[in-house]
Amino acid sequence: MTTKTEKLNIDQLRNRARRLFLSAATIDSFLEWATPRQIDAASRLLAAELENREASKRGRLLRRARFPWSKASRATTSPT
Repeated sequence: MTTKTEKLNIDQLRNRARRLFLSAATIDSFLEWATPRQIDAASRLLAAELENREASKRGRLLRRARFPWSKASRATTSPT
């Protein structure tokens, strides 16, 4: 019998795995033999991957945007 916490972990794992485009069959196959600790570890792994992808996406979008800089805000060297 699964507890409420285990059910929450399984639901989180399914959601994260689907966001990473893993098939439902692959997820079900993993859940058939995985222990609660393995499910927790896999869920944390998927969460970290999603966070890293989101951070990379934000960085890539910011680099691509190339926001204009005012000349006053740029560091310049004064003639000496």
